[in-house]
Amino acid sequence: MERFFRSLKQENVYLSRYETLKEAKICISSYINTYNTKRLHSAIGHRTPFEVYNQDYANIFDCCMKKEKKTHNINCELGLEWQVG
Repeated sequence: MERFFRSLKQENVYLSRYETLKEAKICISSYINTYNTKRLHSAIGHRTPFEVYNQDYANIFDCCMKKEKKTHNINCELGLEWQVG
């Protein structure tokens, strides 16, 4: 998380001169979107955080769906509870 804020400041905030708070919000939101959906990160195998999050979510869901389907509450090893039905 600290790395994200450092990147945000160095690559966007320090290089910009926002005229209004609204402009700052729009520009920073755009940077965050790019950071999460388009920028590749070496620490996570040159993938985007969005790709990693969605892959992990799909794996957790698959794990939970393979559990017993007798009950409506399925508990996964990761401590998550899914409502099925």
